[in-house]
Amino acid sequence: MCCVPPTVAPPPIPAGTTTCATGRAEIQVRAEHLAVGARTADPTERSQLFARFVEMYKGYAAYEHKTSRQIPLVLLTPDRPNGTS
Repeated sequence: MCCVPPTVAPPPIPAGTTTCATGRAEIQVRAEHLAVGARTADPTERSQLFARFVEMYKGYAAYEHKTSRQIPLVLLTPDRPNGTS
């Protein structure tokens, strides 16, 4: 799961546009690049998960209150290597 932190300037296109259109993304965790499936959290998932983000960083609540848009949460699922289930 990921969320754009409030300290990051908004991108020139809506966050997640390409990822949501393709359902695919590549992320980097330290030196490792990982292919992942990506989808925007549905309203029920988002309401539960956004509360967890606010618990970790109170600034998310203030940021969402200041902006006219809803901050999207994107759920990431790691690809499985071939031959695993």
